[in-house]
Amino acid sequence: MKKYNISMDMEKCVAPENCDLKCIKTCPLKVLAYYPTDTSREDSPVVLIATFPFLCNGCMLCVEVCKPKAITVSTPS
Repeated sequence: MKKYNISMDMEKCVAPENCDLKCIKTCPLKVLAYYPTDTSREDSPVVLIATFPFLCNGCMLCVEVCKPKAITVSTPS
């Protein structure tokens, strides 16, 4: 089983809640998740993370739907 490195460039992904979190919804294995940067505020910006990178099968669907190209999936060197 291949392992993949998944990275999120949060400088490119400035408002993931505005794109309907398509990368998270598209992932068939539910590898990605998000969390608020400030849990005390209901309108807090969110950050995307790869919570279960070991489950990634390299399908690249998250990369394809990410308009700002903020997600990178690669094999370790």
